[in-house]
Amino acid sequence: MIALYLFLAGALGASLRFVIDRVVERRVGRRTTAGIVMVNLLGSFVLGLVVGWVHASTLSGASSFHHLSTSMVEWQLILSVGFCGGFTTWSTAMVDTVRLGRTGKPGLAAFHLLATFSGAVLLLQLGYAFTA
Repeated sequence: MIALYLFLAGALGASLRFVIDRVVERRVGRRTTAGIVMVNLLGSFVLGLVVGWVHASTLSGASSFHHLSTSMVEWQLILSVGFCGGFTTWSTAMVDTVRLGRTGKPGLAAFHLLATFSGAVLLLQLGYAFTA
C-alpha cells in the first residue's frame, strides 16, 4: 500500500511543479528558469520541515528512528520521497544551467547553479529549524 501512496504523492508533486512552472512563465511572459528555481527552493523548505518533524518526533519519544511508529516512517517516505521527490527536479535545474551557458550567458549559468544549490541548502535548514 505504501507504494501506491508514494506514487500518488509523487504524481501530485510533479503535477504541482508543472503548474507552478507554467504560472511563472505566463506571468513573466516568456520561458524562464525562475519557476523551476522556485519549485526547488520551496521543495527544499518542505523537505526540511519533514526531516525536522521526524527528528523532533524521534527526540520526543523514541530513542532512535527504528522505534518510530510505522505510520511515522510511512509519512516521512510519502512526503519526502514521494511528494518532494516528484515536486523538485535537480535534473531540470541542471539542464537550465547548461542551456544558459550554451546561449552565451555563462555568468548567469553560474549564478543559477549557485543560487539554486545554496538556496536549497539554506531553505532546507530553515524548514528543519521550524519543526525540529
